[in-house]
This record gives sequence, C-alpha cells and structure tokens, in this order.
Amino acid sequence: MSESKESEFDLPSAVADMLSALADGRIEEALAGIDGLAKRLGGTSLVFHLVGLASLRLNEPGKAVEAFLAAHQAEPDVREFSEALSIVMSKVGRLVDSLFYQKLAIAATRDAGMPGLLPDWMGNFAEAFASIAEAPLMKAAEAAFAQGDYKAALTSFQKEAEVAPDSEAAWRGMALASLQDGQPFQSVAAAEKLVALDPDKAEHQALLGRCLAHAGRFDDALAVHRRAESLRPGDANLAWQTIVTAAERPGIPLPELARLMRRWGERFVPPRGDAPRPERADLAQRRLRLGVVSSHWADGDGLDTLIPVIELLDRRRIELFCYAGGVINAPLAIRARQRANFWCDLNDLDEATAAVVVGNDELDILIDLDGPTRCARPTLFAARPAALTLSAYGIAAGAPALGFDGVLGDPAAYEADAPGRVLRVPGGLAALPSNLVPLERPDRAGAPIVFGSLAHFWQIGPDTAAAWAALLVAVPDASLVLDRQRLGGLEGVHELARRYGAVLPPDRVLAAESGDQLIGYLMAVDLLLDPLGNPQPEEALAALTLGVPILTCRSAMPRASMLATWLETAGLGELVAQDAEAYAAAAAGFAAAGRREAVAARVAAVTAAELANGAARQAAALGAALYAAGASAA
Repeated sequence: MSESKESEFDLPSAVADMLSALADGRIEEALAGIDGLAKRLGGTSLVFHLVGLASLRLNEPGKAVEAFLAAHQAEPDVREFSEALSIVMSKVGRLVDSLFYQKLAIAATRDAGMPGLLPDWMGNFAEAFASIAEAPLMKAAEAAFAQGDYKAALTSFQKEAEVAPDSEAAWRGMALASLQDGQPFQSVAAAEKLVALDPDKAEHQALLGRCLAHAGRFDDALAVHRRAESLRPGDANLAWQTIVTAAERPGIPLPELARLMRRWGERFVPPRGDAPRPERADLAQRRLRLGVVSSHWADGDGLDTLIPVIELLDRRRIELFCYAGGVINAPLAIRARQRANFWCDLNDLDEATAAVVVGNDELDILIDLDGPTRCARPTLFAARPAALTLSAYGIAAGAPALGFDGVLGDPAAYEADAPGRVLRVPGGLAALPSNLVPLERPDRAGAPIVFGSLAHFWQIGPDTAAAWAALLVAVPDASLVLDRQRLGGLEGVHELARRYGAVLPPDRVLAAESGDQLIGYLMAVDLLLDPLGNPQPEEALAALTLGVPILTCRSAMPRASMLATWLETAGLGELVAQDAEAYAAAAAGFAAAGRREAVAARVAAVTAAELANGAARQAAALGAALYAAGASAA
C-alpha cells in the first residue's frame, strides 16, 4: 500500500464501524472488518480486544477470554482491557478472577484512547458481578447431560474448558459427553487432557481407558485400566471398567472374559453366607415380585427391544419393580415408569444404599438388563439383594463370581452344558421396538447392490473386516457404505482406512454422512451387515422394524444371539449365518437378480406380523420361565 493511501486510513472510524456492526448484530461484517484490521496492524492489543468482543457476540466465552487475555498481556496498564476481563469473568462465574481484573482496571494508568471499546451491550462489572452465578457453563452442561442432550452438554463443557483450561471437571465432562455422543476420538483427546492435569488420579485413567476402547484401541485401553487399578486397587466400580472394556473387544474368547470376571469377584464379592433366606409365601397365594435394573434408557441404548416384552408380562401373576439410573426422563424410561408397579431412581444413591433399598422390596427375582458390556451397578448384584439374581445374556462361566445366581437368555445363546444356572427362554427376550413405523423402501432394482452396517468403530474387528473383504471380492460391483457418524466422524474414517486399508478396498468402502437421522442412510442401502460377535445388536432390530434387511452371524457372545434368535423365530433364518465364511457367502447371495427384492418383501411382511404379536408372544414365554424359576427359588 502506498504511503498516501496508508495516511488516508482512519483507524478510529474503522473501529467505530466494527463496533456499530457488533452492536447491530451484523457479525459477518464486523468479522470482515476485524480481519482486515489484523492484516493491516498485525496482532495488536486492539485487534485482540475486538476479537474478544466478536467472540462474546458469537456466544463463545472461552474464545473471548483468550482474546481479552492476549490484549491485556500486551498492554496490562490499559483500563478497557482489564475491565473487559473483569466483566467476562463475572459472566462465566469466575469470582476470584473477576475481582482480580477489576482491581487491575481500577489501578490502570491509561485508557486505550478509542471510544466504545466497552459497549453498552456488554454490560458493566457492577451488573455482571451482582448477578454472578457459580459456574453457569458447568451447570448448563450438567443439566444437558442429565437430560441426554450430549451435544449441548459437550458445547458447554468445551466453553468451560476454554475459559478454565485447568478445570478437571470441564475436561472430564467433555470426555464423557463426547463418548455418549458417539465421538470417541474427540473423547480420547479430552480424556488425555484430563489425565495430563493429574496423572495419578485413578478415575481419570479409567475414563481414558473407556474412551480408548471406543476408539478401537483395546490394547492401550486395557493397559490404562491396569494403571487405574494399581492407583486405587480397592475400588470395585473402577476395576469393573476393565471388564466392560474387555467385553466390548471384538472376538474376545469367553473363557478370558470369564477369567476377568472371576478375578473381580474374588476381590469384591463377599462369600455367599450360609444364613437361610427368609421364607416366602407360595406363589399360588401371591404375585411374583420381579425387579429389573438398567442405566440405559436412551433410544438405541439397549432397552428398546426389551421393554416391549417386559411391559406385557402378565400383571395378574407378576409385580414389576424398576430400578433406573442414567437418563430417566427419556421416553422409554417414562413409558416403563407408567407400566411398572414400583419405580426407583438410583441416580443419587450409592451402591450400599441401593442394595438396601432393593433388598427391602423382598424380590423373588432381580434381573440386570444391561449385561456385561453396559452394567453400571456391579456391586449391587454382589450384595445379592434378591432371592434369585440373573444377568440378561450374561457370561455363564463368569456370572456366579459376580454375585449372580445365573444368566437369562435364549436357548441358542448358551451351550447345553453351560456352567451354573441358565434360564433359557424360547425365542429370546427381544421384540421389535414398538415406537417405530415401517417405511416404504425405494425401488433399487437393477442397481448394483449396496451393503451397509450400523457398526460403531469399536465393533469392527479384524474378523469382521476380513468377512467384508471376502464379500466384496465375491460381488465385484458391490459397495459397502458405512455411516460416518457411527465411525466417529472423519477421524474414524481415516483410522478405518489406516487399519484395514490393505484388506478393504478404499474405492468400494465409503462413508456417508447421515447426521442425527439414520433414515436417509437406511433407505440408501440394500442389506445391513451386523458385525461379527456384536455384543450390542439392539439397533439392528430397530432397523428391521423400518423394513431394512440385516444379516447376522452366530457367535459365542451371548447377547449377540439376541438378533439371530429373533430372526430365526420370526421365520427369517436365511438372514442368520453360522460362521464367518457362511456370513460372507450369504451376503453375496443377496446380490443375485431379484434376491434382495424378495428378501426385502419378506422382511416387510414378517415385521408387520411381529409388530402385531411378537412382543406378547415373548412376554408369555419370558413370564412362564420367570414364574417357574421364582417358584423353585421360593
């Protein structure tokens, strides 16, 4: 720029225009002006201050604090820069910091020489301090988290971490909210920040282990869990996180998982006493008292397929007690609360108190609906608070060590000689989610077949990748389209390519962005592929409700049997493979002309019939099994 044009530049007028644009809400105009000023002047204190004001207008208090701090550090004796920090620190609930910067503002020796740098819309220190709220960002984050709005919680936790980078609560909240929101790689980054603040806190290490597991880094996760246990060896809940992570590992041998459970039980489950259990009236004279426990009430989080069966249990013979943690205001939880005879919120109860509360209800049977990959209350069952305690689709060889009397599932989930008590329910425990309506699928006849999967990143192990690769070899014109969000975003897409790029051809394995709604994704695929040994197959049943065919494979993991047994019971056995080789071959068979259309039509017909009577049928089977078990335990 020439010297004459430089001399023509009117800095006060330019700043006034930017301030006016901010006051009027013309944010893009203001940002363009600030960007131009930064290019002209560089990173001066004035530019940083204006960036701080713009950040406030964008409701980004963390970035505002960062910018105002930069302005203050450049010129610590300027009143406006200290005053801005005192105001914004009051707004974010930082009492000590707000007072500190107000003192600096009072002691400042000069002004910026530019009018309007503390605009009226920003307020003043007296007003902000008078209405100061303790940790408003954290309170907003915690409230959103409790309601299951993990995106909103993550946003508020992130803002708090920007304002207070040394806040362990903010980084922990970010890690948990990211994990719940299906962003495992972001959760790892937050958990690593948390651990860096205090590496010797066992709970930080345990959370990092859970985040690493959902990013598919199971070796690293288990190493971190071992460190956590070494830091606090007497904490049963912390040690349980090791088992939860191990249970999620694709292809883990059940004997290894049972060994970990027995090790946990030896440390934390008291020996079964010889004291006789209280006598109970014969069931012919009363109703069976059944309790169910879960901390997973959100849509797609494990109970969508179980509650339709449980709520139809014959109340003339069974009295239902629900013990709930987690998001208990979710629609599914509200529905269960309305159907139950008794409801107890466990969120504010410690383990010992919860065990006493449950024990006082004199239950005949208590069932953990969450199983080993989701159980959040392991020591509750270790206290043996009911006459008979069962783990739904639990690990038969490990359940007794955890304090359970046995496991509950379908006949195919357990070998005939499975150890311990096994309560087998013909047809299984699951039914189609009753809150979904089948969709009319688009006509894709003649187009190359598109395979899809609802797999999250951590569920895709080497065996699944190999089976998918064999399928793509067998069907040269097919493609496999995965949901980007379930992979954990672009980081998951890149990590999948890095890990399995030599097996899965990158030009035929694609990732689609579905956002929060899966409907568009599901309508664009012809056949969903359930990952091998999937310990959380409930969402696949939800997809079937919408009319989307899904292929699964039998495995040793008991809860994986839930989907296979449902398909076979409903008459869709052709969608169940007995091993990985048959799985790839069966999927390839659906690419034949007319085959996928025929299967889709059969799925639609079966779904309509199952929505009408499937839940009632399975409720009758489950009720009969429970009643017989309760009678023998009385």
